[in-house]
Amino acid sequence: MKINVKTMKIRRLLLGSRDKHGLIQSIALYLILIAIGYVFLYPVLSMLVMSFQTMEDLLNTSVQWIPTDVTINNYVEALNVINLNETLWPTLKVTLFPALCQTIACMLTGYGLARFRFVGRRLVMAGVLLTFIIPFYAIMVPQYLLFTNAGMVGNLSTLLLPAITGQGIFSAVFVLIFRAFFAQLPRSLDEAARVDSAGEIRVFLEIGVPLSLPTIVTTFLFSFVWYWNDTYRNSLLMSDPTKGIDGALTTMLIRLSDFETAYLRFAGIEVGDLRVNQFIQSEAVTMAGTMLCVLPLLVMYFVLQKHFTESIERSGITGE
Repeated sequence: MKINVKTMKIRRLLLGSRDKHGLIQSIALYLILIAIGYVFLYPVLSMLVMSFQTMEDLLNTSVQWIPTDVTINNYVEALNVINLNETLWPTLKVTLFPALCQTIACMLTGYGLARFRFVGRRLVMAGVLLTFIIPFYAIMVPQYLLFTNAGMVGNLSTLLLPAITGQGIFSAVFVLIFRAFFAQLPRSLDEAARVDSAGEIRVFLEIGVPLSLPTIVTTFLFSFVWYWNDTYRNSLLMSDPTKGIDGALTTMLIRLSDFETAYLRFAGIEVGDLRVNQFIQSEAVTMAGTMLCVLPLLVMYFVLQKHFTESIERSGITGE
């Protein structure tokens, strides 16, 4: 009997029970998480280390993760090449305002689809899903011609108008997220507010918006990241072709796409000129420029991380 008890304890320790993971499951889980974390973090860590390396460390094959001499000159040169005075405001303009408009529009649409019953609601949902299924590149030319005929190309309205009408970048995903969140809220909250003579607008502002704050933050965070990284749409719709080179939009990401050539030009070197050391140094400066473009997203994530995790925790709320 004692042997069976000891065997059961060892088995429970290794394999776990219904409400607790065993040692083998925990080790396997952590190994998987470490492997996934390595895949995502390795490029960032490698880029960060290279951005602080000097020329000697770049030429020394024995230096991998710990630089012998840390320098910030790469960041100084990267700032000069990116030219934040000219690129920071255009980058924020084509990112911040569309992300805010898209968040508000998706929240209103998701709330209406979840809390109201009206004729054609399923048809609206089908239309929302259709906008997600059809890729942007399929409607790129008709949309560009539409904005061109309306005289809107090169104006911020080409990004704001789709965002306001729920046609921004992956707006359908955010509409479905808001709809799922509002659908699981107890309707007794709305009924209690209406008993206190609250109208629909007041119910939405005083109940729906405060409870959905983590979802709002999550939607804004993803919208901001996707608008920040979408250089193709921004350069297509925000550049005025009638002004030629002067009408081309210059953001941090667009500048980064031609960073190496711009750096060599900034250093007074022709692309065909064989100066090996300068070309090797340009890799470190390019990594520094990439870190500068990624840094705002990392800062925003760490600032909003609390609300982001709350949105995941609140996904267990059940309605009536």
